[in-house]
Amino acid sequence: MHIPIPLFDQPQYLNEPLHPSLKSHLMDTGIDSIEHEFELCKSFLLNYRSSPDTYNAYRREIERLCQWAWWVNQSSLCSLTRNHILNYIDFITRPPTHWIATQSSPRFTADITGRIPNSKWRPFLVRPKKIDLKKGHTQTHVANYTMTDSTLRSLFAGISTFFTYLQQEQMIHHHPVQSIRQKSRFFKKTQVKRISRTLSPLQWSTILRCTQQHATLHPHFNRHRFILSMFYLLGLRISELVPTHRHTPVMGDFFKDQHHLWWFTTIGKGYKEREIAVPDELLRELIQYRTYLGLSTRLPTRGESTPLLPKIKGQGSIGLRQLRKMVQASFDLAIEHLSHHASIDEADELSVATTHWLRHTAISVDVQHRPRTHVRDDVGHENIAITDLYVDIDRVARHQSAQHKSLMPQDSTCIDDADE
Repeated sequence: MHIPIPLFDQPQYLNEPLHPSLKSHLMDTGIDSIEHEFELCKSFLLNYRSSPDTYNAYRREIERLCQWAWWVNQSSLCSLTRNHILNYIDFITRPPTHWIATQSSPRFTADITGRIPNSKWRPFLVRPKKIDLKKGHTQTHVANYTMTDSTLRSLFAGISTFFTYLQQEQMIHHHPVQSIRQKSRFFKKTQVKRISRTLSPLQWSTILRCTQQHATLHPHFNRHRFILSMFYLLGLRISELVPTHRHTPVMGDFFKDQHHLWWFTTIGKGYKEREIAVPDELLRELIQYRTYLGLSTRLPTRGESTPLLPKIKGQGSIGLRQLRKMVQASFDLAIEHLSHHASIDEADELSVATTHWLRHTAISVDVQHRPRTHVRDDVGHENIAITDLYVDIDRVARHQSAQHKSLMPQDSTCIDDADE
């Protein structure tokens, strides 16, 4: 039984010498071209190192494909055919349970010997409810894992791009993914899917109140509140609040233009810079947050290099994992409060929420009150059609119009048995 281990590190470490354990793992495949194919995968991934989201998406798909081809199918990547890819899809849509983790783990850890593959990492992740995690009830979630349509579409896109790269490098003559006709048969045909991963007004207000109350006893929760405000009032992605190799968020990203209007500059998907309109409410939150940090001015000065989210201990800014933990801490406070106040359903729904739900919630609320083009530009959607997915008004109206449908026609005449 092959236990997968991570293959590809973060881009800044990708060209470092392989840890002996990973090198031995690769050699154990017995595939003559394994080292060359491993280098091809690295070269492909490094093309996307300037865009963390794209890099991570392609890494996920290439890593899964390599795990299956090299250790399950025991074949080289360059020898894969159309039928191999069909077998891979069958495998990947219902992966073995030992390929699935219930808690997120970093791919690699570090010590004096270098970057070590993390034995806890798995190619797939399911997120059981937090109450099930605490009780150890996770195997049902693992056993019932199914791949969603969006994940399957991402799979096709990722490996298709990779095989195009191999074709351009003249490593393959036939593109196995392009040979698959009618890929649509793998996907369910549905109506336009609206965004549903949003917090209810009760959940969001409870998160805010609990975080604020907790801050009176634990001042570092003032930072939690500011983070929540940034997500909700600016509709940010989580990757836009943490350092990358190209950009680190600083206080100077807030600036006032010649009209005395405040904006926030960020770097989004595809390394695209955009300016987001800053509401007055966020300025008030920013002033409160800067007071907590002990900064000398109420609002940022032009070019100020103070980290936007500094570490509590040490220098620099907090990272992605720490940011998620902080948001989760606020979620957990709200879950506990809702559970104790007869809102079990709301607590259960909140228990599966992730940080990205804050962005979905922000946009869903925004499109109800602002022109969609304004929302599109602020949140960084390339196409207004993406923003339209957050418009739920038509859906509500459609449901309301169905509320009073009657089983019995209104003007029907019933024939009584006695009349026959």
